[in-house]
Amino acid sequence: MAVIVLFSVAVIALTVYCLSQGITIIFMHLYYIPIVLMAYRYRRQGLWGIVSLSFLYLVLVFLFHPGDLEIIEGAVIRAVVFIAIGVLVVYLAENLERARSDFEKSQQVQQRIIQNANVWMMVLDEKGRVIEWNPAAELMCGYTFEEVRGRNEIWKALYPDKEYRREILRRITEIISTKSHLENFSTTVTCKGGCTKTILWNTREISHQEGEPSLYIGVGVDITEQTRAEKEIRLQNERTRKLLELNRMKDVGFRDLLGYSLEACLQMTGSEYSFIGLISPDESVMTIHSWSENAMEECAVSGKPMHFPIASAGVWGEAIRQRAPFTLNDYASVHPAKHGYPEGHVPITRYLGVPIFEGEQIVAILAVANKPEDYDEGDINALTTLGNHLWELLHRRQAEDTIRENETLLTEVGRLAKVGGFELDIATGKVRWTQKTYVLHEVYDRDHLELDEALGFFDEPDRVRVREAIQRCLATGEQIDLEVPLTTATGRRLWVHLTGRALKEGEKSGRLIGAIQDITELKEARDALLQSEDKFRGVAERSSDLIILTDESGRSIYASPSAGRILGYRPEEIVGRTAFDFVDPASIERVREAVTRNQEGNSMENLEVRVRKRDGLFSILECSVTPIFKSGVMGGMQVIGRDVTERKAAEARIKELIKVQDDLLRIINASPAVAFLWRAEKGWPVETVSENVTHFGYTPEEFLSGRIAFRDIIHPDDFERVNSEVAFNTEHEIDQYTQHYRILGKDGEEFWIEDYTHIRRDNEGRITHYEGIIVDITRRIHAEEALRRSERRNTRLVEAIPDLMFTISRDGVYVDFQVPDPSVLAMPVDQIIGKNIRDTGFSHEMTELMMERIARAIDTDELQQFEYDLFLPGGTRHYEARMVALSQEEVLAIVRDVTEQKAMQEALRISEEKYRLLIEKADEGVWMVDRDYRTTFVNARLAEMFGYLPEEMLGRRVIEFIPASSRETHERRIRERLQGKSERFEQQFIRKDGSLFWVSASTSPIVEKGEVVGAFSLITDITDRKFAEALQKHFTEELEQQVVARTEALNASLQEKVVLLREIHHRVKNNLQITISLMNLQMRKEKDPRLKELLLETQDRVRAMSLVHEKLYHSEDLSRINLSTYLHSLGTQLISSHGDIARKITLRMGFDPIMTDINIAIPLGLVVNELVSNALKHAFPGDMKGIVTLRGRVENGEIVISVEDDGIGLPGGFDWRETPTLGLHLVPALVRQLNGRIEQVSVERGTMFRVVIPAAVTGETS
Repeated sequence: MAVIVLFSVAVIALTVYCLSQGITIIFMHLYYIPIVLMAYRYRRQGLWGIVSLSFLYLVLVFLFHPGDLEIIEGAVIRAVVFIAIGVLVVYLAENLERARSDFEKSQQVQQRIIQNANVWMMVLDEKGRVIEWNPAAELMCGYTFEEVRGRNEIWKALYPDKEYRREILRRITEIISTKSHLENFSTTVTCKGGCTKTILWNTREISHQEGEPSLYIGVGVDITEQTRAEKEIRLQNERTRKLLELNRMKDVGFRDLLGYSLEACLQMTGSEYSFIGLISPDESVMTIHSWSENAMEECAVSGKPMHFPIASAGVWGEAIRQRAPFTLNDYASVHPAKHGYPEGHVPITRYLGVPIFEGEQIVAILAVANKPEDYDEGDINALTTLGNHLWELLHRRQAEDTIRENETLLTEVGRLAKVGGFELDIATGKVRWTQKTYVLHEVYDRDHLELDEALGFFDEPDRVRVREAIQRCLATGEQIDLEVPLTTATGRRLWVHLTGRALKEGEKSGRLIGAIQDITELKEARDALLQSEDKFRGVAERSSDLIILTDESGRSIYASPSAGRILGYRPEEIVGRTAFDFVDPASIERVREAVTRNQEGNSMENLEVRVRKRDGLFSILECSVTPIFKSGVMGGMQVIGRDVTERKAAEARIKELIKVQDDLLRIINASPAVAFLWRAEKGWPVETVSENVTHFGYTPEEFLSGRIAFRDIIHPDDFERVNSEVAFNTEHEIDQYTQHYRILGKDGEEFWIEDYTHIRRDNEGRITHYEGIIVDITRRIHAEEALRRSERRNTRLVEAIPDLMFTISRDGVYVDFQVPDPSVLAMPVDQIIGKNIRDTGFSHEMTELMMERIARAIDTDELQQFEYDLFLPGGTRHYEARMVALSQEEVLAIVRDVTEQKAMQEALRISEEKYRLLIEKADEGVWMVDRDYRTTFVNARLAEMFGYLPEEMLGRRVIEFIPASSRETHERRIRERLQGKSERFEQQFIRKDGSLFWVSASTSPIVEKGEVVGAFSLITDITDRKFAEALQKHFTEELEQQVVARTEALNASLQEKVVLLREIHHRVKNNLQITISLMNLQMRKEKDPRLKELLLETQDRVRAMSLVHEKLYHSEDLSRINLSTYLHSLGTQLISSHGDIARKITLRMGFDPIMTDINIAIPLGLVVNELVSNALKHAFPGDMKGIVTLRGRVENGEIVISVEDDGIGLPGGFDWRETPTLGLHLVPALVRQLNGRIEQVSVERGTMFRVVIPAAVTGETS
């Protein structure tokens, strides 16, 4: 308020003074200061003060000029302008305040958004310093805003790995430099607590006004769990693939099978090392046959199989001791089972060991180590499944080996047990016997027999029985099992046991094989026992359970017929053998315990035992073992076993199905595929949905409760299409189909999905439900769009390539081509396709070369490159051709015209030859080094400087020739050179004799393919110059001291003269001002108008001279004056001093910058004063208005000053040079004084005078 009042009072006072002096124009501009201040400070309330001030101005003008209507009219217009300006400023101020308020509200809203957002949001400046850091960022990374504000060191904490951080910062710097944005850029940050998180970033520059510093906003979403789930899915797929591949490895050797399993362990768990250990039957020793390849590369432990006692094993044996998977995710922690590393072992960070069971026995262990993350249940399940499959393959392999061994054994047993074999060929009716069968029949001279001959050894009734058994076996597959008498070729009677079965070839039986055993002695012994066993046998042979009787040693003496159904063995094949011959090793301990208890006289019920059947498979028997006492002494055991294999398998299958169902649900919920079950009703209400629907922001309850139907989330633009496709598929009974459309997430985000739908119908064919799997394919859609853009870009790139491209078949036919300019072709464009190379005008040799290169490119799949010449009407052209195979039938040939390149290469060769001669004969030393600054070339002059032969310097490093005091500087220069910088410097070097000398070196890097590979230097010996410079420096320093002393004395004297000269100009100006004031007083007293006019003219002339001294007084350079500024000020004073005349005349001025001295400025200023004053007084009589133009410029080394008006002009016949007035009499005299000229220039209207003086003239010259 005080400032406004002060300005208002000052303006009013100045108004009173100016109006009293007859000035009515200039002062009024000062009113804008208080008007603007009041309007801006008080806005609408300030309008009252503005109106009051404007009214006061009108009153003052009216008081001082009450009768002058023109002045009053102008004052009224100005008052209105004052008020209008005030209103405009008020309007702008209010808008400015409103904009500021809106901006503050917007800032508050943005701040609330940033603070409340559940994503990481931060604002950075150009140097990466943190400006904003929201609470979500604090929660994600653990660093508070106060810890990171204004700092960029946070990036070192978030990205501690130097190389990874450098890559991240490079991307950020690229965004800042290109002012672009970055979308969906994921990084792994290290949080304050040490954990890591995967953040998906979107970054862009914040809009700002020009000149303001750039800011960048970064928005990060924590996708750690999503990344982990995706990784888990990939891992599950890899596990499934590895298991499938393992199942197909049936014929692979033992070592290769273990090798594949080791690598599968690594890939299925993401580990670095693995091993497989096989466990002995008593679980006391673990044998490690092989380690994974990467473990063997780093481990110094022997690669041969190693044996480890379980009792003394470290953590490796813990899984066996605990009989369960063992995990140690912090290997550095204390654990009682740790015994330390073997010497040379690789370091372990995490460990997982999984035992593999066969029944109750541990048969192997799979172990992995050094996974980046902790081992979990999924890793245990993967290794367990892999181990079971591996063991099944190994066990199957072992069974096959056992069968082969058994075949050999059976052959020997047959010989010892009097068992022979036979084979009947059904097609020919011929019978082949084994050697033992021939011996049994006492026939020695036959290779084979007819069937009737073979049957002839049996009696007639038995012969019929055998023939019928053979026919039944061939017709129904029933096995032959007969005991019949036989008469040998020598007439001896034997009892034999015949067994046999048919082997099918296609749909029919092709062969019958069997065995024949001499059971004569057994028959006789058995007949003796028949009577005592009849009662027992009647019960045992009708029982569905297996019944076995043993003697006191555990050997079977009886097996019921059910053994064939349960185990596949005939009873007689079991008799004489112990239980241990059939029991799986995993059940041996339980059987041994049962035998021990029976020997002690105790029974054992519900004993489950795994036994191996005849076909190599296993069955589970639930046994009851009871001792048999004879005369009070335990004389054997009675074993009754029931086959519970199917029951156990069913129980295991049920458990497996339950586990598979749980795994499928877990996989679905962890996968990106969302499962839906929709009812076939309007809006497709959801009946079932998987939990991972949260991927789209919804919860399962929102669908299951009916609050949201599936129709509600389909994008409105896609709904009609989706609905029509569903209707079409329903109408045409297409029960499985796929759709692509968009859905809306809960927050409105659009997702592209792929919907796999299956229609469920009831028994009558009506649609009841839609089963759907939807997969988010948003990224794939975006990727496909990017691929289409890439294809279009690649097409444009191909079109922009200046080379000629041809697709040629193996037999030399042009299939396609692409040329930028068809005029370069040797034949018309429409004749190329289908043309053979042999028919295009090439020479025979060139044609054969091309065909040979085409064949080689296809056969070797290698790039073929060659050159050839082509004789065209415009001259010989050189071409370079490159051929690559596109398939087994076509090649792509890229042909480039290298004529100019060949010419340049020849010119380059000539230039290089000149350069070599120049280098070798140069007076300066030439030194070339490689990237390590080892000498690769020196010329004779350089070697002469150093006192060496050139070959003595080759291969030596430059630093060997540099004194120790300069080596640090040399290393710095090497780093600069490797950055591509050139340099010229002076350096001391060491000669061969140890003396030092100075050189001047100009060094530049040698760059090949964008990389610095060495440096090139020109060396000049400047030792003599350095000595001369040292002398010169000494004399120069002495001379400089003398000059400084003399300069200081001169400056002191000059300063005194400058002060004195300024004072003179000031006093002259003041004296002239006094003269002007005296004239002004005299004018007030004089009544004669003519005298007043003369005094006014004189006053203007004196003012023109005074203004020169005033400008010089304020000038830095007392010898020069800015003529443009001086004439501009002079024109302004002249228009002001002619009060009434100035109101109707506009003065326009334009000047080039012109510097001159006082001797020119004063005469020139007087000339301008006379010409402008003359125009103001005489050019515009009465109320005529007009324009006076004053210009100054430099043309052709001359100063040109022009004064022009658009008034009435000079009267006809008027000669201004002969006028008696003093003013026009002075003008020619002053111009002559300046060695210049003045001329009147003809113009269309008014008068124009033009003064021209030499620009270099000074007052002294004139």
